[in-house]
Amino acid sequence: TGSAVRNKNIEAEVMANYCIKAGIPADKLTLEKNAQNTYQNALFTRKIMKARHYRTGTIVTSDFHVHRSRFIFKHFAQDLQFVAAPFPQDAPLPLKYYFMLREKLIIWYLCLLGDKKYHRASSLA
Repeated sequence: TGSAVRNKNIEAEVMANYCIKAGIPADKLTLEKNAQNTYQNALFTRKIMKARHYRTGTIVTSDFHVHRSRFIFKHFAQDLQFVAAPFPQDAPLPLKYYFMLREKLIIWYLCLLGDKKYHRASSLA
């Protein structure tokens, strides 16, 4: 799930390619290419799951993003497992640290914000 947010790469396609390289058949993947953030990822994923009567799913995301994904997705779907795709080995180390720190700050902010936002929105999905 996810569109091209900060670059030209559609996030759903990047993660689908990761899954295919890991041996998952392409016909077993469902992609959502419109979400602009993790909240929309969860919201749009729930809509797809309801429409197709899916009860379970696997969310593949970057290793630094797994915790925030779990925090948000738990309000939209229950039977999900999460797989962490490793950060590219050729990426600069400061970039990895930037993303790790950014995720910690966002999770901290979401904890301060509380779950009310997600409970209200998930009931509308």
